[in-house]
Amino acid sequence: MRRNLARILTVAAMAALLLPAPGAPGAIPAYAASAAPFTLAQAESMALATSAEIKKDYSQILLKQMNYKGAVAAIRATARDKSTLRWTPLLSFKLPEQLNLSDEMDLKVKPLALTAEITTLQHKMRDERFAVLSKVRLAYMDVYVAQEKSAFTESVLETAREDLARNQNRLALGQAKQEDVDALGKSVDKLAGDLATQLRNFENAKEKLGDIVGLDLTTGYRFPNPLKDAALTRDLLEGFVAYTLANDHSYYEAQATESLAKLNVDQAEKFMRNQYGSRMNRITSFLNQARAGGDVDQAAFQIAFDAMLNDADSRWQGKRRILFIKIPKDFFKGDIDGIRYVQDDPYALISYTMEYNGAIKDRVAKEKELRGQVEDGFESLVTARNASDQLAKNVADARADLERLTLLNKTGKASFDEVKTQQDDYLSLQMDALDALVAYNQLLVDYDRLTCGAVSAYFEGAGIETGTGGGALSYPTEDGLIWYSFYGDVADLSFVFSIDVPEDFKPAVTEYELWYEGVSITSGRVAAAEPFRHLMLDAGDTHLLTVRLYGADGYIAECEIDTTVPRGQLPIEPEKPAEAPSERQIGTYRVATGMVGNVSTSTLSLSFDGDVPAASYLLRYGGAVIGGASEEPIPKGESFTYLTLLVGDLADVELTVLNEAGETLYKAYFKTEDATLWAPLEQGQA
Repeated sequence: MRRNLARILTVAAMAALLLPAPGAPGAIPAYAASAAPFTLAQAESMALATSAEIKKDYSQILLKQMNYKGAVAAIRATARDKSTLRWTPLLSFKLPEQLNLSDEMDLKVKPLALTAEITTLQHKMRDERFAVLSKVRLAYMDVYVAQEKSAFTESVLETAREDLARNQNRLALGQAKQEDVDALGKSVDKLAGDLATQLRNFENAKEKLGDIVGLDLTTGYRFPNPLKDAALTRDLLEGFVAYTLANDHSYYEAQATESLAKLNVDQAEKFMRNQYGSRMNRITSFLNQARAGGDVDQAAFQIAFDAMLNDADSRWQGKRRILFIKIPKDFFKGDIDGIRYVQDDPYALISYTMEYNGAIKDRVAKEKELRGQVEDGFESLVTARNASDQLAKNVADARADLERLTLLNKTGKASFDEVKTQQDDYLSLQMDALDALVAYNQLLVDYDRLTCGAVSAYFEGAGIETGTGGGALSYPTEDGLIWYSFYGDVADLSFVFSIDVPEDFKPAVTEYELWYEGVSITSGRVAAAEPFRHLMLDAGDTHLLTVRLYGADGYIAECEIDTTVPRGQLPIEPEKPAEAPSERQIGTYRVATGMVGNVSTSTLSLSFDGDVPAASYLLRYGGAVIGGASEEPIPKGESFTYLTLLVGDLADVELTVLNEAGETLYKAYFKTEDATLWAPLEQGQA
């Protein structure tokens, strides 16, 4: 169960703990009361936005992405050239060549290695974020501590000066001792010197923080308390270890190195087995031993490998007799027959295998190292926390002793020196307690950096559950649109794709497909709620994937996504709900036109729907009534005859429908496209 442990030790609470008197140290000084608060969250946001390291990493990623397409195109072009007939204007012909092991490794593996370089840089940029946050948090903490110490000393100095003035007055009246007044004077001088030093430290700390966030913080700002007074329980340790292993960049690089090394071994073995068949069984035991992370006898491996190659090349040893001529069999060997298949680098598979074996051991060693660092760091946190708790207890005890001596002093049972000594001890202990709490928080920041944000995630209530090194994550979709996630998993050189569809999205999306360069890579449809995992895409001419969405009624839409963007919106808008009708059809009409002499007349006949309680109607054209004698309504069963020339278009005629009481039911109009009558929906209730 998550517990919210972020109980911040506020300035007011510190004041209540430290001094009972008015003007207690830790209270916001007058000069800062009107200053604008500059919070840790603001500092973090600005530091991330202005970080030169993050910008540098981002530029390197863009450069790698730009170079990737050119590099892959060059690899494919080289392979294509070797496999086709080539000639020059001087009629120098080059016949097609079969690809050897080196060519096939370049064609199949190198593009994935280039992709891994990009994903590693992207992970490095995410890791740099933790470094920036750690730096700004420590700098902010220095500013806050300097602010509080100077405010504390200023308050103590003010009280000391008041005590000195009061005792100087008492000395003049013979009510105080000269040595006591002298001691107070020396104390005031020391406090004034301490305050000057602390104020210089405060200004220096603000300048350093300002450089990190890119803002002048020397005046006009106060800095709220960022300290956490919360302990981490031991049951969190294993979660911190897992979170660190899932996010640490050095471990990510070790995993990437191991994955690429494994890919080299697997692909090289596959290509060579296709070429040499069962002869590869001679070295299978060495390959399996390397994959298991065991110690491989490289000398024995090489002997077995040489024997395998000699066996594969044996059919081309010696000579072949053709008539009376002996021709070396090597003359008949093809481009990739026998040892020629690996002649560019005969021991490439051995090198790949030993590199993979070493990468496994390096990754295991890095995991052990990180686990030890996380466990040791946790013990340091426990120790620092215990020290802080003990000093807080000592402060409470010293305060009780000071209050007791102060009462005894008022009754003459304790001397001024005893009270002064206890007061100095009390003030010193308060500073020690603050320093201990700060030291604990500094260790928390360092530990958060070590665990790649695990501490922050826990305090923020985000949890520290982890995956297996990568994959798709679920995000809120408050905007009502469909989001996709595309993340590489360095553990097995695969990617994980998923979509987040809002529950109320219309039409409802139930399944999806992924297509790459015209080929389906999902081999069918995938449920919308399920992520899809696949090996990293082979080198192609594009880094775009096509996403096709399906619903209960079949195909909905498709769109393209950029696989270099790990998260984004699918450019598919939800269906807008059908608008409620604002009008209704209330009937139909018919117009018959004929000639009376040389004059054209038209007869208009209206037919109202059965649910329309019409009794009569009026016609208006140009604002004037044109139907009925003396503007009397026309009974609904009667037609109206008019000169065709008088009414240009019935669409411009207003129809008023009346009930039996002569009340208006509808202000309707003629829809000439289909000879119907229409009126607003809210009418007809008279």
